[in-house]
Amino acid sequence: MKVLANNCVSKVKIPEGVNSGNGVSYNPVLGLFVTVDFYEGISVWNHVSGEVMAECDLRSDFNVSLLPGNRVALSYQSGSYYEGSVEIYSLEKDTFDFCELELKMPSSTDPGVIALTPQKSLLVASWVQLDPVLYEIFMDWNNLKVVKMREIIVPLPEGEDEEYNEIGLLCCSPDGKVIRAEYEVGQYEALSSLIKIAKISLGCKKVSRSCKRNQQGSKDEDEDEDEENIELEQFKMQEEATISYYMLDGEGNQIDNLRGFIHDGQNLIIAEREKIVLLESLTEGSNAQLIVSGLKPAEGDSRKVVGMNLNHKGQLMVCDDKEFIKVFEYRCRLRSLQDICRCVIVDTTHTGYSNKVKSLAIPSTLKDYLLYK
Repeated sequence: MKVLANNCVSKVKIPEGVNSGNGVSYNPVLGLFVTVDFYEGISVWNHVSGEVMAECDLRSDFNVSLLPGNRVALSYQSGSYYEGSVEIYSLEKDTFDFCELELKMPSSTDPGVIALTPQKSLLVASWVQLDPVLYEIFMDWNNLKVVKMREIIVPLPEGEDEEYNEIGLLCCSPDGKVIRAEYEVGQYEALSSLIKIAKISLGCKKVSRSCKRNQQGSKDEDEDEDEENIELEQFKMQEEATISYYMLDGEGNQIDNLRGFIHDGQNLIIAEREKIVLLESLTEGSNAQLIVSGLKPAEGDSRKVVGMNLNHKGQLMVCDDKEFIKVFEYRCRLRSLQDICRCVIVDTTHTGYSNKVKSLAIPSTLKDYLLYK
């Protein structure tokens, strides 16, 4: 395996006044960027015209995740301690004022970071101190309904420092591994050195009867009448590994200032101190390869989380300042002809991509592929 270091292939100019620095996503179907500043809020904007399509200004703790169907999920802390909700908005709206779905979390839950699993369910971390919990929310995305929910108990190994127990970062691998970073309660200057990996069965196919529909869209006779009675199960995950250091160029590097991570489908990529590296395995002391050096995390955010994500070409987008999103081609491998063709179609269709694809006289499976479904 060989990784290209500091191979910046393009820079996307961030419009002046846009909230950015702590998170970035790109929707190729709509041609829109979504950037996040944990103190200021969220911005949706077009990189070609520079037009800001929508903004959501927030002054309280929240987290964001890009979802299927051109949607965004926000988790909020409410005014009451240990209470909050997950709200889902559409990127096709010109404003964030309209909430498509508001999901009240179970009592004594203060929702934190959100992750989307490969099976398209939602993982939401609870901020409850000394008792970290994850909730997996099974969704019917076509009808935007909650099918069921389950509580995943996160174990605290014996002898572990109980101060490292709040989940600050969260992602999933394609094979069902939940990867999380825990940080020390009350210490927001640096995220914890602990990356933890657990294997659970994600995306359970069991459907609560209260949310079933027959083919005609009506209720089956044996269904519960109360559709709001969402099934809640409980599950305890089993830890597989903890990563506190990695090997880069033959030297050990302690992960004492973790700024972010993502899984690219094959490997875990982490932003740590002023660099981004790719870990060759999900094991303690894994060999790593340098992708980016010289990060400059946005000033003004005490947690200094670096916004990074993959675009539709599999390139790494890094948003660590207010001026540019830097795009890095880091992988030395050939892409499939299908993938290259799709990217060319997206990049040459500047407006109305979704509607143009839907109007084509081609099979629905091919339309879904072009629309990244």
